[in-house]
Amino acid sequence: MDPIIKAVDVQYCTLQCPDLDVQEQFLIHFGMHTVEKTDNMLLMRGEGPQPFIEKCIKGEKKFLSASFLAASMDDLNKLSESESFSEVEELTTPGGGFVTRAMDPDGIGVEVVYGIENRPDYDEVAPYPTNEGTNVNRVNQIKRYPKGSYPKIIRFAHYGINSNNISAALEWYNNHLGIIPSDKLWFGDSGDSNTPLMGCFARLDRGLTPADHHSIFWLDANNQSEGIAGLNHVSFEMLNIDDVFMGHEILQQKKEEFDYELEWGVGRHYQGSQIFDYWRSPFKQTHEHQTDGDLLDNSISCNDINMIENTGGMPGDDPGPSQWGPPINLGTFGDKRGIYLDLNISEKKAIVCASSRGLGKACAESLAKEGVEIIINGVNEENLKKTEEEFKSKGYKVSSVLGAMEDESTRDNLLQACPEPDILINNSGGP
Repeated sequence: MDPIIKAVDVQYCTLQCPDLDVQEQFLIHFGMHTVEKTDNMLLMRGEGPQPFIEKCIKGEKKFLSASFLAASMDDLNKLSESESFSEVEELTTPGGGFVTRAMDPDGIGVEVVYGIENRPDYDEVAPYPTNEGTNVNRVNQIKRYPKGSYPKIIRFAHYGINSNNISAALEWYNNHLGIIPSDKLWFGDSGDSNTPLMGCFARLDRGLTPADHHSIFWLDANNQSEGIAGLNHVSFEMLNIDDVFMGHEILQQKKEEFDYELEWGVGRHYQGSQIFDYWRSPFKQTHEHQTDGDLLDNSISCNDINMIENTGGMPGDDPGPSQWGPPINLGTFGDKRGIYLDLNISEKKAIVCASSRGLGKACAESLAKEGVEIIINGVNEENLKKTEEEFKSKGYKVSSVLGAMEDESTRDNLLQACPEPDILINNSGGP
C-alpha cells in the first residue's frame, strides 16, 4: 500500500518543561538562541534558516510532538482527510504556515507542517573546509575558534522514542508519512518469527534524493523505560565536528552549577555513523549534538542486525555500543527519568466531544491509556462505532454517544451517560 504522503524533512520538536527559564538557559548553553518567550511558551532556534527548532510549553515534563515537513499544501490537505489527522490549522508561531496533527500508536504527538517561512535575518553559515589525509580542501586558511565559544546548531535532525510496539509504530509512520527502515535491531536471528524487535532506525523516503540515515528511531520501552512509552532523546545537527566537541566542553564546564548530566559521549555511532554527544537537561530530557551522519537514498534496503552477534552491522565487528568513544551506561540511557509523569487520573471519568477521529480520538485514547473511563462522541455513526470497538479491543473503558454537540439532546445524552465527569475535553462545543 502506498503511503498517504511522503514527508520530506523534520522541522522542530515540542517538549513540555516545568520551568521555561531553566530550559532556556540549558538550550543557550547547548547552542541555541531565544526567538520568543512568554509565560507559557519558549521558542529556540539554531544557526539554520528555520524560525525555531525547539518549542517548549510550560508544564510537567513530557515529550509532546515532533514536526515533519510536507512536500506541498495538497499533501497536507490529503493527510488531514485521513482518519488519524486533524483538520488543517494556521500556525501563529514565527514563520507562519499550516499544520495538521495526530497521535501515533504510542500516544506521541505528530505534527505535519507546510508553508513555514525561513527567518528573514538568516545568513548562511558554512563550516571550515577540512584537510583529511590526501584530501586537501583548506590551503592558506587558518582555522581558529575563540576559546569558550558556544557550539553552532544547524537544525533539528531526529528524535528517539521508547515504544511499546515498534512494528506497529513503523507501520503507522510508513502508512501516513512514507517512513522506511534503515536498520532493524533484533535480539537474535531476524529470520526467526519469535525473535523480538528491539530497535529500528527509520528515514524519510525521498526517492533518489539522499536523506538522513534516520529521522526517527525506536527502542523497546519494556527494555528501556519499564514499559512507559515516551522520549528517548531529541537530536540536533551541528555545523561541524568541532562544534560537537566545543559543546561538550561548554556543558562540562556548566554541569555542576546548572545540574546538567552527561549521558553518553563523545563517540561515533554504528547505526547512522554520527559523531555524538548526549546531555540531559535539568529535567533529565536528553538532547544530542551530532554531525557527519550517513545519507541514504531509497535504493538502500533495510539492514537486519543480530544484536547478540553483531552490534555494528558489519561482518567481523565485535559487539559494542559505538565505533569509538566511552562506554554507554545501559542502566540509564533512555530511561524513564526523561519521560515519566504519573497523572493520578486512573479511575476518573471523561467526556471527550467530537472524538470519533483525528485529534479528539487521540485525546480520548491518551486518557484511556491512563486508566480513565471515557465517553466518546461523534456525528458519523460508522466512525463512532468503529472507534468504540477499536478502543474496547485494547481493553479501554469506553462508551459512546452519537450526535452533534449543537443539539441539546446530544448534550443531555452525554450527561446522562456521565452525570459527574471529572474531565471534559471541549473539542466541539461541549455540554
